[in-house]
Amino acid sequence: MVERFVPKNVEELVEYLIESSCPDEELWQNIIEAADEFRKKIAELSHNEWGLNDDDVMILGSAARGTFLKNKFDIDIFLRFPPEQPQNLNIVVDKLSRLVNGIVNIKYIRKRFADHPYLEIVYKVESPIIPGGFVTFNLVPSYKTNFPNWMTPVDRTYYHHKYVSERIGGYRCDVTALKLFLNKVGVYGAEANIRGFSGYLCELLILEYGGFLNTLKAISRWRPPVVIDIENKYKDSDKVIEAFGSGPLIVVDPVDMGRNAASAVSLSSFSKVVSAAKHAIKKPYIVTCESTKPFPVNSILSGLTGLLLVFRHGSKIEEIHYPQMDRFARKLSNILNENGFNVYISGVYSNYSSKTVVILLLENTVISKYYLSKGPPPYLVDDEEFLVKNKWSSVWIGEDGRWYALKERKYTNVRDLILHYAIKHIRLPDDVDLDKVYTLPEDESNVKNDEEIMRWLHIFLKGDGHWRFLM
Repeated sequence: MVERFVPKNVEELVEYLIESSCPDEELWQNIIEAADEFRKKIAELSHNEWGLNDDDVMILGSAARGTFLKNKFDIDIFLRFPPEQPQNLNIVVDKLSRLVNGIVNIKYIRKRFADHPYLEIVYKVESPIIPGGFVTFNLVPSYKTNFPNWMTPVDRTYYHHKYVSERIGGYRCDVTALKLFLNKVGVYGAEANIRGFSGYLCELLILEYGGFLNTLKAISRWRPPVVIDIENKYKDSDKVIEAFGSGPLIVVDPVDMGRNAASAVSLSSFSKVVSAAKHAIKKPYIVTCESTKPFPVNSILSGLTGLLLVFRHGSKIEEIHYPQMDRFARKLSNILNENGFNVYISGVYSNYSSKTVVILLLENTVISKYYLSKGPPPYLVDDEEFLVKNKWSSVWIGEDGRWYALKERKYTNVRDLILHYAIKHIRLPDDVDLDKVYTLPEDESNVKNDEEIMRWLHIFLKGDGHWRFLM
């Protein structure tokens, strides 16, 4: 076990997470100054192009509130257009990309998508205390509207900022501690490949429970569905559930009673953080220590039955590509299950520049030629349809009084099913082509020769609950 700091109790753990995550006033001020310098450049360009005023270009998000992780952060700058002058946001972002291209000290520019398009820019700042000297800025177009007349999903962000800023007070570092804890668990972020807790949701949880320690204790007691309605927008929890339907965590957005601020949180992420909170309270050292024993990927791989599909493609946008490939993996799993190849679990990994791998653990890659089809008991229903359908099969009535038929499979090898049926019946995204199909254990040596795939397999096989190695 590698010991960095071993907390004796949960209170010491809280202090450690706060110290490790929370930016001090000097860093925060330097970041705001650097951000405002860049904001002014964007405001000038926006004024010349669209007639926006200086106060229509704003620093929002965690940077503005000081609730960002001190070693990992980006800065959101919002362009707020008047609603009476609607814009094509894709055109706005494309034009912004061309306009900022002339700014000195920009490392790169990339168009991104979340609920809508925005521009990601890495910019070199003149501040010796900002780690690395480069800061990522997100330029986000939005509208100056208010509830319930949103024109884009991010029109709420201005009101989120006002709501949290007026209330966060001395809880600023509690928010960063929660973010760091969730990051260690692997559930920080609302992105499609994480389906976890957004930064804004972290702030709301801290406000609801009153600090990080209280939040940690509350999470350890969570049982779905958990309903949080900070401003009591609804009469009771039943009304909230009635409004939002099922979901492990429902947090009514204080600035929009029609929105669940925790809608991205999957049941899997919910369960991960509950388990982590319970164990962190009982054994706080699991958060700060690491096991020195390497995870035995090679030995597990040697006895593994699985399937790896390697896809080649050009540069992809994460927020679009991952959901597309995740849907592909789920459809593929359904086809495999329907044809007798039982899928235990699947995963999608990508470098988003050239390669994506879909990984599936299977019961078998080769199965028997025949399978058993269960029919009806003849004393309850008309069995003619079953008998006609299976007239050329071996049929019998079992000890349970039902008809059974021995039926022949079309595919007995998973590779054949993939190449001759599945890949033709599931539409792949544009510019994504199947490159290789590896089956395990047959192709184990080929898989081990690909360092990138092995790195992804390590993450996939290690799975969740990394703290179990320290228990």
